[in-house]
Amino acid sequence: MATLNTTNIKHASSGSNNIVLAADGSCTFPNTSTGKILQVVQTVKKDTFSFTTTASTISTSGDVTGLNVTITPSNASNKILLIPSIVVSHDAVFVYLYKDGSLIDQIGNAGNDGDGNALIRSTFGAVSNSMNCSTTTGLLLDTAGGTSAITYSIRLGAMWIGSSTKTLFLNKTGRTNEVYSSTYRLGRYISTFTAIEIAA
Repeated sequence: MATLNTTNIKHASSGSNNIVLAADGSCTFPNTSTGKILQVVQTVKKDTFSFTTTASTISTSGDVTGLNVTITPSNASNKILLIPSIVVSHDAVFVYLYKDGSLIDQIGNAGNDGDGNALIRSTFGAVSNSMNCSTTTGLLLDTAGGTSAITYSIRLGAMWIGSSTKTLFLNKTGRTNEVYSSTYRLGRYISTFTAIEIAA
């Protein structure tokens, strides 16, 4: 079988090389950079996190510790595809995505419950109970907006605004014992947060 040895392939009318072949077998296609994946960064959280609400108040946690993802874009116009995947328990949990400490503005539209009470607006949500966990995930496309390092983070909120407090859990159920009964077995989980830079 014949082998063609070359480092560049160029159209006759082109002023520069169209396809550049590297020694490791990779190829560069200069006219098709849009949509190219430039880098992937992922954080995996294996330990647990909890947040206790404040009574009679709409409460939001601080950043979920150990689940931030930091990415440095190569171009301000590039897109950052965010893929959170978190495991939570204890009633309705609201999930918020933050960019360098500020809430990303892709949240639900304003509205009310029919009695004039404002609806809680968040990015994602999950429903579970004290014995079961729920995985909530999604895709969100953000514009880099600069070439400095960006830190994305996740915060949690609760539907519960009663006169008592409630604790939300991540990567575990609300039960303290591993074996709940002879019938049920409780588990531990992981949560991940992935950021992918895509050329504009």
